[in-house]
Amino acid sequence: MNTKLKIAATLALKIRHFAPLAHRSFGVGGSPLRPLIPYSLYLLTLSLLPSLLFPAIHTVKQDGTGNYTLIQEAYLAASSNDTVLVWPGIYYENLHINDPNKDITIASLYLTTQDRSYIHNTIIDGNKNGSCIALRNTGQAEIIICGFTIQNGSGYGDSRVGGGLHIKDSNPKIIDNVVMDCFSRSGGGIFLYETQAFLSGNVIRSNQCNDTGGGICFSYYGSAIFDTVNKNSIYLNYAGFGSDISKSMYSQQQIIVVDTFTVLNPDTHFVLSYDDHGFPVDDLTLSIEYPKISPVNANLYVNPIIGNNNNTGLTSTEPLQTFAFALKKIYPDTLQPKSIFLSNGTYSPSTNGEILPISPRSNVSIIGQNQEETIVDAEFKTMLLYSHNLINNISIKNIKFTQGFGNQWNISFCGGMYFKYNGNIKVDKLTIQNTISSSLPGIAFDNVSKIYLSNSKMINNLGGWNLTLGNYDDPTNCFSVVGCTIHSNGPDNNPENGEGGGGGVSGNRNIPNSYTGTFLNVQITENIRVPDPGWGSGMAVGFLVTHKAKVDLVNATIGNNVVDGVQGCAVNVDDGAELNIYNSILYGDSLSELSLGYPSGSGFPATASIAYSNIEGGEQEIKNWHNLHTLNWMDGNMDKDPLWVGTADTAYYLHWDSPCINAGTPMYEEGLDFPYIKLEDEKIVLYKYDGDTIHLPATDLAGNPRISGGRIDMGAYEFQDTTTLVKEFAGNKEDDNRVLVYPNPFTAHTFISFRLFNPGKVVVKISDINGRHVRTLMDAKTSRGEFTMTWEGTDDYGNVVSTGTYIVNFYVNGIKLADKKIVKR
Repeated sequence: MNTKLKIAATLALKIRHFAPLAHRSFGVGGSPLRPLIPYSLYLLTLSLLPSLLFPAIHTVKQDGTGNYTLIQEAYLAASSNDTVLVWPGIYYENLHINDPNKDITIASLYLTTQDRSYIHNTIIDGNKNGSCIALRNTGQAEIIICGFTIQNGSGYGDSRVGGGLHIKDSNPKIIDNVVMDCFSRSGGGIFLYETQAFLSGNVIRSNQCNDTGGGICFSYYGSAIFDTVNKNSIYLNYAGFGSDISKSMYSQQQIIVVDTFTVLNPDTHFVLSYDDHGFPVDDLTLSIEYPKISPVNANLYVNPIIGNNNNTGLTSTEPLQTFAFALKKIYPDTLQPKSIFLSNGTYSPSTNGEILPISPRSNVSIIGQNQEETIVDAEFKTMLLYSHNLINNISIKNIKFTQGFGNQWNISFCGGMYFKYNGNIKVDKLTIQNTISSSLPGIAFDNVSKIYLSNSKMINNLGGWNLTLGNYDDPTNCFSVVGCTIHSNGPDNNPENGEGGGGGVSGNRNIPNSYTGTFLNVQITENIRVPDPGWGSGMAVGFLVTHKAKVDLVNATIGNNVVDGVQGCAVNVDDGAELNIYNSILYGDSLSELSLGYPSGSGFPATASIAYSNIEGGEQEIKNWHNLHTLNWMDGNMDKDPLWVGTADTAYYLHWDSPCINAGTPMYEEGLDFPYIKLEDEKIVLYKYDGDTIHLPATDLAGNPRISGGRIDMGAYEFQDTTTLVKEFAGNKEDDNRVLVYPNPFTAHTFISFRLFNPGKVVVKISDINGRHVRTLMDAKTSRGEFTMTWEGTDDYGNVVSTGTYIVNFYVNGIKLADKKIVKR
């Protein structure tokens, strides 16, 4: 039977007391609609009554005056061809429609009155407890959903797909509804799987999902027929990719006709049809009448405190409120790349209504104001960033990311930042901390060409490896990791599930010579790994290089990492990989520092070459499983306590007596064989044993000059040669009492150390350049020995002092013995 004829007949039989249907036309976004049941059709219906099955009307009213108070109860009680008519109210329900033998209409009073206010006043609220409406396995049953606001759904079942409507193996007619503010893994508004829905007059807006299809997701053989007269509107939805509409390769070509869309000419950020690798497929036809946003070809400014998405965003005095909206408003220009500038403040769902994960766009960079004060907080609700499908030429800079979450919907996925099939990605001055994900809690680069990761920190994250690089398809691709700290990360609460075991850096590739790159000035310390017993012993905790990768590790500090198990190691090289280590310190790790291969065997022999590095246990303690692999123990190596000093994020500075000072690769001299370091055009160049070169950064991990004292040190930190010899005192030799200040200049901390060969009263004070007192660091009687104190750049009251030059005054038994200038940056 014709759908509208059936509805008219039902109404004629059961609700004659309602007002006759209006002849008015109604519109959404400016598009006129046809009256749902013309009066002529109503009269025709009366003439056909003998042939009908006398369907019933089941009324749903929250005040108890109807047949039912819950929509689900009315549906279960209804017979085929019945209508469930719902009075206004908010119905906190998760409807399950699953009877293949029941044709049913579920509608608000909009069906009988054409009054659009009933759409907005009759609300099915999923209460973030599943899909608002799940239509599953109804086959060819004729299901009509009409005239509701559908909101706050969170997806069906364990997979959590289809926040508003989850439609599987059903062919419903979804007419004149508003689907909004729903959230799920995929298909934030509507998820279609093995189905063909009819969509007419719906508004699908402000929905979001972590993965694909914020508005509509066409999944496995899912499709829809879009009404070309009573058009739908789809706009301002959010997703990792395909924010308004996404379609997988397993669904048929789609003709999408809408009244209002987010933009008039959408790119893959808004609409994406993709193959099984996530690459775009050109099989969508779009017809759009009106845009919701007119993109601007200019930089945009965002401020979470004073911003408003109704502002232009063109200046810092008229900023937008959220970067999620800015990413939709900006026009990505290939010839003139644009930036979105974030002011300091917290960007989160609860503070400024921020929507995560970030979904970057090609040629658009996101630049924060300050690494520690521009904060993106996911509040343990979503991952932090998802960059998918050929996104190119972007920078993410000066931002602290925190509380990302990837263990959702019984699925382990990235909780931090995930870049896949991207190119030319620059990540600089980021902090990623306190995220949780069994799979990827930090930063993951998957099939990404030309990676530049610098000056960033991954700390206190729980789950899997914190930095992963791999899966390239082009041997010309490369990566560079410079000045990064991976510290104090560990397993999540389920570490033995094959993931979630914690760890520092993992890099691999199974195509020869296609994974190459450098790690320079990196600190990988105090990480914990609990390996899955199914993988056997021999797990690495700090640094894993495998599958034919070629990696240079230069000036690294890897220490105090722990593997909970047998045969664990800090660094592992396996399966045809090559690792070249220069000027690095591997010390204090459990259970060993370096392992080649695994006890269980390897597919291909690996190679590790080590020069001018400090490896605890020396050559004899490096494990070469089954003697399958090659260890090249080169010049300048040692096995000595590095004498680390400091606390917190500066815990791995070198003590002035460290054997690692001036023990790195020698400086170039005429006739010297490789390797050596040479200054060329004011750049520091490391010539390796094979004559190939690596350009070293000008500063160490703390931002101090990389070469001090005439030769490079081992490790990520260069000891600054700022020794002040105290004058002869109490008959001792000139160097009996010595004051050291390092680093100098400094930003967050500096250490002031001294050695006394005789006991006495010591006073150490800080004054400004004009002699005004700032801070007393020490005023006490001391025995002979060595002492180290930290100045965090604060005065006696804990206030942070301004940048500039300060003086350290050193007194012993009332006699000033030394003054030392310190520069705070």
